Amino acid sequence: MKKINLYCKKCKCSMRVSYTLSGNLEQPVLSGITMKCHRCKRVMALKNYTEGKMIARADDSEKLFI
Repeated sequence: MKKINLYCKKCKCSMRVSYTLSGNLEQPVLSGITMKCHRCKRVMALKNYTEGKMIARADDSEKLFI
């Protein structure tokens, strides 16, 4: 199974969160979850994100900057 690691797009630091893909591209992911960057203290929540969006925005090394 593939994993996508989440990174802060402001400071480029790892959020220490990874998401394991299930294969359903229309499935909503991490809805209602609020995450805080431990370095720059930026707070973010993923709204209306699907696995298809995550795959499209992730780079070749499976990093997603949110």
